Amino acid sequence: MSFTIQAQAKNEPLHPQAPKMEFVSQEKRKFVEGKEHLYRRLSVRECARIQAFPDSFIFIYDSVVNGYKMVGNAVPPRLAYHIALSIEKCFSALEPFARERSLTLVGFVKSDEDFTIIRNKGIYYIRGGNRPGAVQYGQLCKPIKWLLLHRNGRNELFELLTGNAEKCSRADLAGIGFKPKGDEYWLFRIKTEVKDSALISTILEQIKTPKHYPQFIMVEK
Repeated sequence: MSFTIQAQAKNEPLHPQAPKMEFVSQEKRKFVEGKEHLYRRLSVRECARIQAFPDSFIFIYDSVVNGYKMVGNAVPPRLAYHIALSIEKCFSALEPFARERSLTLVGFVKSDEDFTIIRNKGIYYIRGGNRPGAVQYGQLCKPIKWLLLHRNGRNELFELLTGNAEKCSRADLAGIGFKPKGDEYWLFRIKTEVKDSALISTILEQIKTPKHYPQFIMVEK
């Protein structure tokens, strides 16, 4: 054990070969008589060893005062090593959260005819406005990457073009071929179908019960 290795030469600890100095007053200590030759400060190299620097590590300085300053201000290599290990451990624990996480919209398709229109036109819509089961704008503030559609055990996955919802009316959807009954809807444009059974399974695992109204699932990809 050692006292703290300081950056000022005058404050460096004494070599342990000497006996403890005798107390005179709060401001004064004295060497033990007859043992004066044993008292000396630790050398720069000895201070470096206490700081865990190997003897092969070379300190370059022009005066012994600067040598003590370099060693005293340095971070001990072993301390730096264990700090680095701790940081690595923290980042490893956070790794799952650092992966790309994408929002998935899980939607129900009313009929096989609608499924055909969705695939041919590359468009899917969900209910808007204030009706039961409608999705509000605040729920669509984050871009949605994936669209998983289901109907009677049929599951198909798509990647959306932009992930942003577009507001549309019943007339807009009717012009495409759908048969909506309400007045306000949100429309999503499909980029391509995704044949990824693992991703489909991952999404389905998070859905306890398939529902007719939309669900939003966060998945890693």
